[in-house]
Amino acid sequence: MTPSYREPMPGWVDSLNGPIGVLVGGGKGVIRTMRCNAEYTAEAIPLDYLVNSMLAISMRVATEK
Repeated sequence: MTPSYREPMPGWVDSLNGPIGVLVGGGKGVIRTMRCNAEYTAEAIPLDYLVNSMLAISMRVATEK
């Protein structure tokens, strides 16, 4: 997950775990090098999109006959 896009406020994040921790560490100069494969792509979803989708799916499942 990445920081929120709109809700509760743009850029809100509650922890530094995951990809945002790597970005903060690189920005502060703590992480200077990292081994990775340039062929891979990151599929990051904003936090509020994920939560809103989960709520919509659970509502549909609960009300569907």
